[in-house]
Amino acid sequence: MAVLPDNPPITCTACSRMEELDLKAFIHYGEYMVKSFSDRNELVRSEVILAHRMMMNDVTEKTGLRSYLHITDKTVEELNMNKTELSFTDISYIMSTSVKQECK
Repeated sequence: MAVLPDNPPITCTACSRMEELDLKAFIHYGEYMVKSFSDRNELVRSEVILAHRMMMNDVTEKTGLRSYLHITDKTVEELNMNKTELSFTDISYIMSTSVKQECK
């Protein structure tokens, strides 16, 4: 059985830059389908496009936040959550109704 050292040397770039990484999380509620292609499966439908658009945002430029949780109002409604329940320490969150939904 191999034994790992207590403090192995960091050899990959991602691990050595761990302190510089930020977490951005996106939560959206909607219908989707799984479409099979020759060698892979993909999620499809307008709600998937909407979720992708959430990730292509200017939140950091507008707010200065580098780490955040982005939750759509639709998610809050569908999960019967109260917006006041969404209070976190050390995490900023953004409620979104402004994501363009023109692709239906």
